[in-house]
Amino acid sequence: MFVEVRSRSSDSLVHPADTITKRKKERIVKTALFFLKREKVTYEAIRFDVITVLPGQLLHIEEAFTLSE
Repeated sequence: MFVEVRSRSSDSLVHPADTITKRKKERIVKTALFFLKREKVTYEAIRFDVITVLPGQLLHIEEAFTLSE
């Protein structure tokens, strides 16, 4: 499992999860695959979660995106 943590200030109109663009997802996936290859980790599945941080609130989004997105 890989986790992306995002936060925004309380006066932002955009939710932190909405700031993860397609390009950002691609970079996260590329980095995860590089890490797994470098560390010689075998795997059957990879999970990408997102944790959003707002003042007084944490939200854990399991399986926020996949390798194929």
